Amino acid sequence: MSASPTLKNHFRVSAQLDPNALLRVLELFALNDVTPHWVQARSALTVDLHVAGLDVHKAEVIAAKLNAQVLVRGASVEHIMPVAVAAE
Repeated sequence: MSASPTLKNHFRVSAQLDPNALLRVLELFALNDVTPHWVQARSALTVDLHVAGLDVHKAEVIAAKLNAQVLVRGASVEHIMPVAVAAE
């Protein structure tokens, strides 16, 4: 019997181009004892983060807190359930 697939969350954050914006985004994850397994920041300051093993409620709370930050223009989270592959 295999373990159930882990829910993955894809956060997308658009922020003002400010030296502190990326740090403030990452700080919310650190305060929740969550380490993103993938982070990409682009020059217009769009930040994409992938986090595995975070339940839907906690992911939504983090997204709401991101949206409340002064430097953040908008934040969203997409919940992705990996497709389980049947064993033969």
